[in-house]
Amino acid sequence: MKNYTSSKLFMTLDAGSMMTKDAIENAVRYFRNRQVKALAANVKIIPDISFWGLTQQIEYVMGHHYKKALTVGNIEYIVGGVGSVFRASILKKVGYYDTNTITEDIDLTMKIVRLGNKKNRVIYAEDVVAYTEGVMSGYALFIQRFRWKLGRFQTFWKNKELFFNPSKKYTAFLTFMYLPFQLFSEFAFLLDPLFIGYVIYLTLQSGTLSTYLSILVFVMFFTVLAIALDRESSAQQRILLLLLSPFAYFMFIAISVVEYSGLIKCLTRWKDVIYADRLERCSWVPVARKGAITKVG
Repeated sequence: MKNYTSSKLFMTLDAGSMMTKDAIENAVRYFRNRQVKALAANVKIIPDISFWGLTQQIEYVMGHHYKKALTVGNIEYIVGGVGSVFRASILKKVGYYDTNTITEDIDLTMKIVRLGNKKNRVIYAEDVVAYTEGVMSGYALFIQRFRWKLGRFQTFWKNKELFFNPSKKYTAFLTFMYLPFQLFSEFAFLLDPLFIGYVIYLTLQSGTLSTYLSILVFVMFFTVLAIALDRESSAQQRILLLLLSPFAYFMFIAISVVEYSGLIKCLTRWKDVIYADRLERCSWVPVARKGAITKVG
């Protein structure tokens, strides 16, 4: 990046990803605001009718609305590797990518945020649409999510001075609420099996399925709402996902099992977190993908 281009903006893509035809034009428009330093794309999973493919498609649609809320609150701290756009000047200022964490995209974003999120905005763009290949199996998804979690822990540790930082260059919402909440939620997630067990206990104790059904309806309602409001997916894709919404709860349970397993493994690798800044280079093996890039035109 430093040696082979003189562009004012950089866009990054993963090998198994592609952009829609108007994505670059739409992305550039956001940088008319001089405070915008980095942009996260609206990443979607390439349509695939396998269980894990459909589960990831619904998961990404739900996450899309969450990312919009983060931009409104100016608390975004993750710009992923697919369709990311950065100002060249800010990359030069923060020293480009580091190589001592296994999620270089989160690490780079946090380096930008560390300069002060009031004047250096990191945003999400709904109309900058990218497609990426889904992960093929539960085990491959576990490997992926373990890397994401471990890399985020490494980045949090490297930037621990951001937590509860009173500096005026940061919004209090970011440093006193959102970042601490993100860390707290990871450890609170350890109690998730107890919550699920308690729901099952209440169901058995009452002798009816009303408790469990109310949770299913609650999850289905918000899933339907998220899919219906997704303006960047095709009508055919939205209809398919809407038909699957009654099963969304069980799909999210499958994701939770994968995420929980990744979290447990992270706890056994705590040394990789606190000593990451001593490393010169990290590496990781990419997981198997669906190889469906030709399905999207």
